[in-house]
Amino acid sequence: MSGSSLFAHIVGSFSVSTENIATEALHFIISRHSAARGAFVEFGQALGVDLSQHLHFRTQKMYEDGTIPDLVGLRSDGTRQVIGEMKFWAGLTDKQPVEYLKLLPDDYGGLLLLVAPRSRLRALWSQCERRIAEDERLSFTSETETGVDSISARLGPHMIAVVSWGRLLSFLHRKLALADDPSALSDLRQLKGLVDRIEREGFIPFHSDDLAPERGRKQLQLVQLVGDVMNELVAQNLVSTDRYGLGGRNGTYGRFCGIAGFEAFLAFSPRVWSQTNETPLWLVIRSSKERHGDQARELLSHLSVESPQKVFFLKETESHIPLYVPTGLERKEVVEDLVQQVKDIVDLLTPDSPISENTSTSKGPLSMSPNEISSPGG
Repeated sequence: MSGSSLFAHIVGSFSVSTENIATEALHFIISRHSAARGAFVEFGQALGVDLSQHLHFRTQKMYEDGTIPDLVGLRSDGTRQVIGEMKFWAGLTDKQPVEYLKLLPDDYGGLLLLVAPRSRLRALWSQCERRIAEDERLSFTSETETGVDSISARLGPHMIAVVSWGRLLSFLHRKLALADDPSALSDLRQLKGLVDRIEREGFIPFHSDDLAPERGRKQLQLVQLVGDVMNELVAQNLVSTDRYGLGGRNGTYGRFCGIAGFEAFLAFSPRVWSQTNETPLWLVIRSSKERHGDQARELLSHLSVESPQKVFFLKETESHIPLYVPTGLERKEVVEDLVQQVKDIVDLLTPDSPISENTSTSKGPLSMSPNEISSPGG
C-alpha cells in the first residue's frame, strides 16, 4: 500500500483532530464496502471474539454515562458488541478503558479495540492494566497475549485488545485484495496514507490548554523531582553522588550517581516518555562487561516479564527502569513513593552489599542519549 495520498496531504494542511478524521475514514470504508465490513468483523473474530456477521457501525455517539466511543459496532437488535478507539498521540480519557468495557453487555462476548501506533502499544496497555486493576468490578480472566503488533487479554466474555494501525490496515488490505474490490482498496490506501504520514512526521498540533502556565509548572515540578528524589536517596545512604554531576540534552535532565556498584542516571526524559512508557522519570543502570558481566540484567530480568513491564533492556549494557509518578498526592508523598521504587531496585541489585563509593571514573553522560534510545517493540 502507498505511504502517501491526496487525502493525507489535504488533512495535513488543516488543524483538525487526526483521530477523528481517521475514525470517520475507517467508518466510511467499512460502512460503504461490504467486503471491508466483513474483513473488519473477521479481524475481531481472529482476536478471539465471536462477533456477529451483521454488525453495523456508528461513530462519536455519546451515551448516558458521558462516554463517547470513536466507533461502535451494533448487532441487528441494536446492542453493542464492538467499542473502538482510534489513537495516535492522544492519551486515554478518564473513562477509558473501564467505562468503555462496561458498555458491552454481559450476556455475550464483546470487543474493546484500541488502535494506535506500534510504538505506543506497550504504554497504552500498561495504562489499561493499571486502571482495570483499580476497578474491583473488573478482572482479567486470561493471560495477556503479547505480539509485535498486538496485546490482548480476556475479561469474562469480553476481550480488550490494543493493536497497531499497521496490523489492522494490512489485514483489511489482504482481505480486500482477495475480494477483488478495487474501490475499497483505493479508499483504504487513502486511509493508509494518512496513518503513515501521522506516524512518520509525528508533529502533534498544539491545543490552547497545552500552552497553559499549569503545563509549564508541572514540567518544572518533574524536573525538580529528580533533585528531590536524589537528595533523599543520598540522605538514606542508598546512592553515592561523589564525583558525579548533572547530565542530559535535548530536553532530558538528570543526575548521575553510584548505586550498588553500578553507575546510574536518574532522569526526566520527554523523549523516552513519549516512546516507551507512560512515565516521564527513569532510572538507568549501566553495567560494564569487564566489571559486572551480565549481573544487572540477571538480577533485574524477572521485572521484564511483569505487568506492567518494570525494566527495559534497550542496550546491551543498560537497564532502563520506569519510575511511575503517583497522582493525586502532595509533593512529600510523591517523593517518598519514588524513593521507595528506587530502593526496591537497590535491594534487587545488592541484597547484602553496601554501596560502592567508586563505581566508575566516568564523568561523561551515559549512552542513554535521547537521540540514541530505542523503544521496545519498535
